[in-house]
Amino acid sequence: MELFGNEVDSIRIFDPETQLSERKLLQVSIIPNVETQFDSGEKVSILDFLPGNTVVWTDDWSFIREKIEQQEEDLQAYLELLKQNPESTSAAIDEEDNYQSKTTVSASDFINASGIETKLSQRHLVEFGINTRPGTGLQVNFATKEQPAFNRNFELLIKNLKEY
Repeated sequence: MELFGNEVDSIRIFDPETQLSERKLLQVSIIPNVETQFDSGEKVSILDFLPGNTVVWTDDWSFIREKIEQQEEDLQAYLELLKQNPESTSAAIDEEDNYQSKTTVSASDFINASGIETKLSQRHLVEFGINTRPGTGLQVNFATKEQPAFNRNFELLIKNLKEY
């Protein structure tokens, strides 16, 4: 990461052998570290961590919310299973995923879809795609049509320009 003061100027792929940047990245996805699964340190939502003027872009909020709600259901099923038989559940997870699980897991360790939506409502939010949330702000409609292939036919190009 190349910084300019406290701001990220660019993010690049770096080759440690040649000590050279290979290419600049336009975006990155930040995922949790699954190696340390549930440490006991303080957890902060990325939406709380980012500066207040950060613009969040989403594509198809209904799909995102559906996936978060599915994770919530999976968590509840796991917690219920853990209540019924704590020793065998932890052992099965350790063998299957080869990591050590936290001794106590609760729903409060995670943020739910409503919590994320509340935090997003406190941010600058740009939604795009066909499934945006209704009534959440200004909607921009683009009246576009497919551009024909001109293939060096300048008369067709001039004709189309006159139509606009």
